[in-house]
Amino acid sequence: PLSPPPEEKEIKHNNETMFYSAARNSVILHTPQGDKMQYTTLAKVEEENPFCYRISKNMVVNFYFVEKIDKKEVVLYNDTRLKVNRSYEKDIINKWNLYKIDPEQLLADYIAFPSDKPEKWIFRKTPGL
Repeated sequence: PLSPPPEEKEIKHNNETMFYSAARNSVILHTPQGDKMQYTTLAKVEEENPFCYRISKNMVVNFYFVEKIDKKEVVLYNDTRLKVNRSYEKDIINKWNLYKIDPEQLLADYIAFPSDKPEKWIFRKTPGL
């Protein structure tokens, strides 16, 4: 079995955070239970979390919580509405359409390392993508 490189940390397959927003040197994790602060970057969030995609310079959304996406906004299951920046519209709609049809195709950009716990995986974006 594959094991992760030692420098990689284990990441829980994300089904807890609805969306992420940038805040100076950290990121705010917006969860159904409330907001949490974490010292990381949005780029790292995207890299380590499959199905989490940028919708603006300062925001990443988790497709697990999305009810629908149109050109201008993302609507989450709790009726939270997030504005999609114009420069991200085409990409996010393409990814959303693919996610609805075959989410496994979106995982092709990632290398996944299974762990001893089935609910935990280590994901790392494939270099060059």
